[in-house]
Amino acid sequence: MKKQEVLIVTNNPLVKEKIEGNYNIDFVEGDILNVMEKLRDMIHKGSVLLTHPLSGSIKPGQTPYKSVMVHIVEGDVDADSLLMIEDAIDNCKKFVKRADEFREGTDEDKQFIDFTLISSGIESFEAIK
Repeated sequence: MKKQEVLIVTNNPLVKEKIEGNYNIDFVEGDILNVMEKLRDMIHKGSVLLTHPLSGSIKPGQTPYKSVMVHIVEGDVDADSLLMIEDAIDNCKKFVKRADEFREGTDEDKQFIDFTLISSGIESFEAIK
C-alpha cells in the first residue's frame, strides 16, 4: 500500500496542522459522530480502516476529537471495517452528548491526545510499508 492511498479523516485542527503535507487529510467540520459517519460512507465504497475508530482509552463522550487512518480503495465492503465503524457509531451515539461536559479548558489537551494516538498509527504504518 502506498502513502498516497492512505487518508486521515479527522476533526482535530492540531492533526490537520501537524500532519497535512505528509499525509492526505480529510478535515471534517463537526463532532466525533460526524467523523464516524464520514468513515462509514467511505467503508461502504470499499475503503478499509487502518486504525481503530475508538483507539485509546478515552470514551467518545470524553473528547470531541477523533482521527482515523484509512486505506482508500474502491470495491467490496470490508466486513471487519464495517462492523468496527458501526460499533463505534453506536458507542458515539450513547456518549457524544456528554462531550461538552468535559470540554471546558481542555481542548488543547484533547487535541494533543488524539494527535498522539494517530501519530502512533502513522508510525506503525510506516514501519510496515
